[in-house]
Amino acid sequence: MKSANFQAELLMDEMSAFGIRRFGEFLLGKINGDNLVFKTPRGTYGIKVISSRKDYEFFVIALDEFNQPLGDIMDISSLQHEIKNPLTVIDGTAQIIAAKAKNEYIEKCAGIIQKESGRIKSILGNIHMLSEMTVKFDEIDVESFISELRDGIKIVYSRIELRFRVLRNLRTIKADREKLFMALSNILKNACEAQAEGDIEVEISIDPTIKYMDKEMDKACSMLRIVISDSGPGMEEQVLERLFTPFFTTKNKGTGLGLIIAREAIDKHHGRIEVNSVKGKGTDFIVYIPSRMNPDSEKSG
Repeated sequence: MKSANFQAELLMDEMSAFGIRRFGEFLLGKINGDNLVFKTPRGTYGIKVISSRKDYEFFVIALDEFNQPLGDIMDISSLQHEIKNPLTVIDGTAQIIAAKAKNEYIEKCAGIIQKESGRIKSILGNIHMLSEMTVKFDEIDVESFISELRDGIKIVYSRIELRFRVLRNLRTIKADREKLFMALSNILKNACEAQAEGDIEVEISIDPTIKYMDKEMDKACSMLRIVISDSGPGMEEQVLERLFTPFFTTKNKGTGLGLIIAREAIDKHHGRIEVNSVKGKGTDFIVYIPSRMNPDSEKSG
């Protein structure tokens, strides 16, 4: 390999951190084995071979960059309208059947129809939110934000204890409170359902080693780092690979959109989510978003 595109150069340092020193040989091995897609902890990449003559010429492409927004693929509003119309009829008919039913079994079936109709409406609402999600940045008081997160989880998962650790005396962060709350709540719910009881650790800190260039502030911001650690059973590799696939879920109940919504909310903050999971030991969700804070907000306490 005599040259590399920019994406390949960015990957060299990352792969080196995981013990792969000869990055060119690693890529050639993938090409020779006809394995042109590979994953790293930070994403999925593809290899596009241009020439395989004397010197290989190829590009490394971050496949995540080519995910089309849902709104570009279909008209979400029209889709919702087309589905909601028959759902309204189904739901109304089920209510009439339940009200007039003299048979307990028929009444029960009508109730199931209403429940599943409501579930479809919920899915449509989530899809609509994904397609039109926007963020508005405001200053958030960290203490009150944590308190709200803890209270919301405690009501539903009474056997879970959330333990927060805030480093560097963070008093405020700048983000869309509603969207960040929704993202972290969905990740926390996933963690709670994984272990059922016990402690879940949440560490909030600033990672000064990663920078984001904020054009509005005209400066490079450090990244806010939020780590959510559970001690559940961990995930198999095949589950980990499909974790952010729409409608994929390992639960009996659920739409498979919770983590998709979380990732979309973090993406809108110009951040990312990483997942580390060890079978039998638990899972870490690591959320990064630009801190966008004034310098005095990042002082050590």
